[in-house]
Amino acid sequence: MAKKSILIVDDDKEINLIYKAILEEKYSLDFALNLNDAMIELKRHKPDLMILDIIVPPDGGDKFYEKIKSMPAFNDLNVLIISVLGEMEDFAKKYAPNSLSLGKPFTKKDLLRTINEIIG
Repeated sequence: MAKKSILIVDDDKEINLIYKAILEEKYSLDFALNLNDAMIELKRHKPDLMILDIIVPPDGGDKFYEKIKSMPAFNDLNVLIISVLGEMEDFAKKYAPNSLSLGKPFTKKDLLRTINEIIG
């Protein structure tokens, strides 16, 4: 059985190493360090989940989230929003009821539990 795929959009290379250590055994991972690369990756392959940092260049993950949720090809994309600003559940659910959020810093347990809630 093929691994479910996750696109991680975060400009912090250290955080990406943490994601890789926690998730690579169970999931197929792709990384984007900015929103332009994220859009390229989304168009290349629609993942089972996108983990999106809210503070990411050039325009911010919140604007990118709004943009992709308005696009028919991605309006059903599962998204986990990560933010140092804390929980963003209300923001996430405004655009898609199947989106969740986690505040930074998060625990391995919370990350895995939340991903499991979204995609299993």
